[in-house]
Amino acid sequence: MVEVTTAKEYREKMTKIVTLPSGFNFRIRKMPPLALAKLMSIYDEALPATGRELTPEEEEKMKEIGKRRFAEIIKVVIPDCIVEPKVSLNPSSEDELSLDDLAADDIFKLLDEIMEFSGLGEAAKKARESFRKK
Repeated sequence: MVEVTTAKEYREKMTKIVTLPSGFNFRIRKMPPLALAKLMSIYDEALPATGRELTPEEEEKMKEIGKRRFAEIIKVVIPDCIVEPKVSLNPSSEDELSLDDLAADDIFKLLDEIMEFSGLGEAAKKARESFRKK
C-alpha cells in the first residue's frame, strides 16, 4: 500500500539550507503561489500574453523592471520564502530579523537561490528549453 505524504514531509521537501556569503545558513522554501502571483504582477507589463518565448526586447524590458522595482521584489520574495531564521518587513526582534538586517550580498544570494529552487532561474530556463522541439 502506498503511504500518503504527511504535511511535515511535504514541507521538508519544499525547503533547503543555503549558506550565504556572510557564512550564515538560512532555510529557504520554494516560492508559494501567492508570492509568485505578486512577483508576476510586478513584471506584468513585460510578460507576453501567451506562454511563448520572450523576445530580446521583452527580456531587456524584464531586466529594466527588475532594476526599477527591485525593492518591491525583495519585499515579496524574501519574507515569503525564508523559513529560518524568520525575516519580515517589521522591525527586528529577538526571534525575527528585519529585511534591513540582511547584508546586500546575502540578499542577492537568497534571491538567486530562491528563484533557482522554485524553477524560475536561468538554469531552470535552460533546462526547460532543452526539452523544446527545434
